[in-house]
Amino acid sequence: MEDKISINSTTNNKKKEKIYITPRQISLQILAKLCTNEFNVDFIILDLSIKKLKLLCHTLLSLMNTINQDDIDREYCLIIICSLCKRNRQLVEFFCSHIICIELIFNYLELYEYNQQQYLITTLTSCCNTTLSLTIPINSPINHSIDMMIDSCIQLLLLFASIKENNYLKLFEHKLLNMSSSIYFEQKILKSFADILYMMKL
Repeated sequence: MEDKISINSTTNNKKKEKIYITPRQISLQILAKLCTNEFNVDFIILDLSIKKLKLLCHTLLSLMNTINQDDIDREYCLIIICSLCKRNRQLVEFFCSHIICIELIFNYLELYEYNQQQYLITTLTSCCNTTLSLTIPINSPINHSIDMMIDSCIQLLLLFASIKENNYLKLFEHKLLNMSSSIYFEQKILKSFADILYMMKL
């Protein structure tokens, strides 16, 4: 069990709440921020042996697949994985050979699609009923063009699609086909889905 560090946080400038953060979470945040710079990623890859890199990758996958893991920690893990894969093909081959990695990527995409669907239903309902429109709060849809998580998912799938052997992405082709015709993704993402499917057929 990890020790938790307590820090004070002011919420709405009215009350102070304690936020607990573990050393692991701090490490993930630092590494994720470092990995937003390609030079830092290159240094990490050059400094670690392939054995240590794969150990890091196994750890990231394990953290992402932990039930009680915070969503923000999963997101940090995904950002790190994407950054590493963009700079090293061996790591692309490693991750696409682990089905749990691809499942987690599709979980993010499906959650985005579901949220967009719910937003549309709420909007249509409120438009059909003036009373409801005054009482139902409508959340803005996720703008995934600036959403780092969705972009990371797409970038990883594009990298995975170029791998021909020992690639579990092929098992998710039907999901890609369904998503490529979904009305809940913007055109940029639909084009990326089409590109991924095309690369898988080459």
